[in-house]
Amino acid sequence: MKTPYLGPEVTPEVLSGIETKVDEMRQLLSFAVGLTPADRRRHQALGRQRVQFVQHTLESLQQNPGLVPP
Repeated sequence: MKTPYLGPEVTPEVLSGIETKVDEMRQLLSFAVGLTPADRRRHQALGRQRVQFVQHTLESLQQNPGLVPP
């Protein structure tokens, strides 16, 4: 016995709105570069120590915004 789908219905208007917003995001993110699988392997992932360093740096910069030029 097939279970009926009880989730929200996506109307053509909603779908069109979603597609429009996705296109807007792509335009805003035009600077982003897609990486090939080889590029992804070549670039190191952030290890635990690097993540901690980045988090501490961001916290320091947020607490002291005058440390960097505008």
